[in-house]
Amino acid sequence: MLNDILQVLSVLIFATSGAIFYRLYSGRNERVFGLYDHRLQGIQLILWFTFLGFFINVAYPWLVQWDGELYPFVVLSVLLTMLATILWILYPVRSREELDY
Repeated sequence: MLNDILQVLSVLIFATSGAIFYRLYSGRNERVFGLYDHRLQGIQLILWFTFLGFFINVAYPWLVQWDGELYPFVVLSVLLTMLATILWILYPVRSREELDY
């Protein structure tokens, strides 16, 4: 039962990363690399690194102990979603004023 829940959760996480990558690709002409809104992006980056630390130090060993055969699928989907999230943070959408130049 718990393995089924873990598989469904990993598929949902994988679909989330696909949706984020699609949104990044569809708005690629309006995005700029770098810190645009310093306060909001700073908070987002702090939360991202906090989740990364939690995942590596707490969730990853727990997943390995729970199911030694299924955990790579969950880990890879979480890491792919984290990659998509960091790209979403680092490539913000430009404002209308910046698009007109």
